[in-house]
Amino acid sequence: MNEEIEQALRDAFEGGAIKWVEKGGGHFEVSVVSQMFTGLRKLERHRRVLRVLKPWMDGADAPVHAVDSVLAKTPEEVAGT
Repeated sequence: MNEEIEQALRDAFEGGAIKWVEKGGGHFEVSVVSQMFTGLRKLERHRRVLRVLKPWMDGADAPVHAVDSVLAKTPEEVAGT
Protein backbone atom coordinates (compact mmCIF):
# COMPACT_ATOMS: atom_id res chain seq x y z
CA MET A 1 0.00 0.00 0.00
CA ASN A 2 2.78 2.50 0.86
CA GLU A 3 4.39 2.01 -2.55
CA GLU A 4 1.00 2.51 -4.22
CA ILE A 5 0.42 5.76 -2.34
CA GLU A 6 3.92 7.04 -3.07
CA GLN A 7 3.42 6.29 -6.77
CA ALA A 8 0.09 8.16 -6.78
CA LEU A 9 1.84 11.16 -5.21
CA ARG A 10 4.69 10.94 -7.75
CA ASP A 11 2.17 10.82 -10.59
CA ALA A 12 0.24 13.81 -9.23
CA PHE A 13 3.32 15.91 -8.47
CA GLU A 14 5.51 14.93 -11.39
CA GLY A 15 9.15 15.79 -10.84
CA GLY A 16 8.57 16.43 -7.15
CA ALA A 17 10.39 15.01 -4.15
CA ILE A 18 8.04 12.77 -2.16
CA LYS A 19 8.44 11.41 1.35
CA TRP A 20 5.68 9.20 2.84
CA VAL A 21 6.23 8.00 6.41
CA GLU A 22 4.06 5.54 8.30
CA LYS A 23 3.82 6.46 11.99
CA GLY A 24 1.69 3.47 13.05
CA GLY A 25 -1.99 2.91 13.67
CA GLY A 26 -2.97 4.25 10.27
CA HIS A 27 -1.25 7.58 10.89
CA PHE A 28 1.13 9.05 8.31
CA GLU A 29 3.26 12.08 7.49
CA VAL A 30 3.79 13.31 3.95
CA SER A 31 6.26 15.73 2.43
CA VAL A 32 5.98 16.95 -1.17
CA VAL A 33 8.41 19.40 -2.71
CA SER A 34 7.18 20.46 -6.13
CA GLN A 35 7.18 23.40 -8.54
CA MET A 36 3.43 22.79 -8.83
CA PHE A 37 2.97 24.64 -5.53
CA THR A 38 4.36 27.91 -6.90
CA GLY A 39 1.84 30.70 -6.32
CA LEU A 40 -0.47 28.58 -4.16
CA ARG A 41 -1.36 29.30 -0.55
CA LYS A 42 -0.62 26.72 2.14
CA LEU A 43 -4.25 25.58 2.41
CA GLU A 44 -4.55 24.92 -1.33
CA ARG A 45 -1.26 23.02 -1.33
CA HIS A 46 -2.53 20.78 1.48
CA ARG A 47 -5.86 20.26 -0.30
CA ARG A 48 -4.07 19.09 -3.43
CA VAL A 49 -1.97 16.60 -1.49
CA LEU A 50 -4.93 15.28 0.49
CA ARG A 51 -7.03 14.99 -2.69
CA VAL A 52 -4.48 12.48 -4.01
CA LEU A 53 -4.70 10.50 -0.74
CA LYS A 54 -8.51 10.46 -0.59
CA PRO A 55 -8.96 6.96 -2.08
CA TRP A 56 -6.93 5.52 0.82
CA MET A 57 -8.81 7.56 3.43
CA ASP A 58 -12.41 6.71 2.46
CA GLY A 59 -14.50 4.25 4.45
CA ALA A 60 -14.33 2.57 7.83
CA ASP A 61 -11.64 0.11 6.70
CA ALA A 62 -9.45 2.72 5.02
CA PRO A 63 -5.72 2.02 5.45
CA VAL A 64 -4.97 5.71 6.06
CA HIS A 65 -6.73 6.87 9.21
CA ALA A 66 -5.01 10.25 9.45
CA VAL A 67 -2.30 12.36 7.86
CA ASP A 68 -0.77 14.02 10.90
CA SER A 69 1.62 16.25 8.99
CA VAL A 70 1.65 17.67 5.46
CA LEU A 71 4.68 19.56 4.23
CA ALA A 72 4.04 21.05 0.79
CA LYS A 73 6.74 23.42 -0.45
CA THR A 74 8.43 24.59 -3.61
CA PRO A 75 12.10 23.73 -4.19
CA GLU A 76 12.94 27.42 -3.71
CA GLU A 77 11.28 27.47 -0.28
CA VAL A 78 13.21 24.40 0.80
CA ALA A 79 16.47 25.95 -0.44
CA GLY A 80 15.69 29.17 1.40
CA THR A 81 15.73 31.36 -1.69
